[in-house]
Amino acid sequence: MKKILLLCLIAPFWLSSCLFDDKDLFEQSASERMEARLREAKTLLLSSPGGWLMSYYPSSTQEYGGYTLFLRFSTGNRVTVASEIEVTTGDDAEKTYDSFYDIISDDGPVLTFNTGNSYIHFFSNPYNPHGIGADGAGMEGDYEFIILEATSERITLKGKKTGNRVILTPIDPTASWSALMQEYIDAAARMSFKRGRYNVGLPVPVKRNYRQLSFTHPDNKGDTIVTTMGFRYTLTGIQFYDTLKINDIKVKEMRYVGGTAPYFEDVGGSGVRLAIEIWSLSRQLVEDKEDRWGFSYSGLGSYGQSEWDVPKTVLPNVAFPGDNGRFKLYFAWMGYDFVDGREYCFNFQTYNNSTNEEFSGIYYGAYAYEVSIVNDNQVKFQRKNLMLGRASEFYSNASFNRLIAPIGSSLSSSKTFTLTCDNLQAPTWILLTDTNNPNNTIKLSSTDIYLPFDK
Repeated sequence: MKKILLLCLIAPFWLSSCLFDDKDLFEQSASERMEARLREAKTLLLSSPGGWLMSYYPSSTQEYGGYTLFLRFSTGNRVTVASEIEVTTGDDAEKTYDSFYDIISDDGPVLTFNTGNSYIHFFSNPYNPHGIGADGAGMEGDYEFIILEATSERITLKGKKTGNRVILTPIDPTASWSALMQEYIDAAARMSFKRGRYNVGLPVPVKRNYRQLSFTHPDNKGDTIVTTMGFRYTLTGIQFYDTLKINDIKVKEMRYVGGTAPYFEDVGGSGVRLAIEIWSLSRQLVEDKEDRWGFSYSGLGSYGQSEWDVPKTVLPNVAFPGDNGRFKLYFAWMGYDFVDGREYCFNFQTYNNSTNEEFSGIYYGAYAYEVSIVNDNQVKFQRKNLMLGRASEFYSNASFNRLIAPIGSSLSSSKTFTLTCDNLQAPTWILLTDTNNPNNTIKLSSTDIYLPFDK
């Protein structure tokens, strides 16, 4: 009989696995049966000589999408992990991290990564190394997983915290981990996109944030709604966390077709396509009202860093009535204002912990700019005489005139920048180079950078 470990929790008792016959069922106590299941689960984890491919989704809403990890379990409760994510500078397809794991009894058999592993805990660390998610939350992923079902072909897990479904499938033992992981890294880079049109009888605008897609479309009543769906890059396309249903058409996985007009098509043969839209770099920087392009100290050229050194020193000593100062710059970004989204601004948020409690005081501000597209790769910024939120106070008391100097603090003169990026189809950064000052460069990130003075 093919061995299958089926672990079904039917409160308050676990049904017997088919690994046990009727005689086993009545002769063993509940604790003995659980111990047997724990041993069988561990045996299965050890049984794949090539290791396991893990389709991992952090966050209970799948707002960051899914990621590919490789796991190899070995005796002594050791596990080796590879990932498509560069956790620290220099991580590549060949990099692995070793740690320990265990199979414990909790809500049924549970796989726990109970010692630090940079790849696994990247997703669960409340202070994400890349600054993804809020401090104290991070990507809100799991490091403990309930084992729902396990066979030699597939192990189905459920995150204890998120409830997300996580799948393990065996890796070909003849495959090179580093070569295969590089294929996943290259595929994600090649297929990554920012926006598109999903054609399901009507064109549906699509936006990507991290690895979640937002589809804006009419519901059955004609009202406009937004459907979100996390996805993971495969070697040939994208795979959704759940079946996507829009306009009564169901899609689970899509194949990528490259070329001058790239698109994804439903592998199920429905004919549905997701056509990728590629905007000019200037449009990507200044026209999308939902985008935020984050600053960091290390992303500035020598001119910008010398300007930022002043508020970096002054800000911790600033105090307003009702607090004792100790301010930090929480983030700074270019994009439309936080009030009503009408003005293109240099936006910032500061906080202080003057009462020894983090975020005891939070202050927002924005400096408005007139922005002009010169051509596909050049934009011009002219500061307007408009400050929003607490911008005026920080301008006067914390030298924030120097904070905005790289973009332009003068009300009477403008700055023009030439733009470059890493990937026009889906830039993760845009580099601005001042046409009149080559030492004034600004590398903006497509995601928020928390505590930018320190990054």
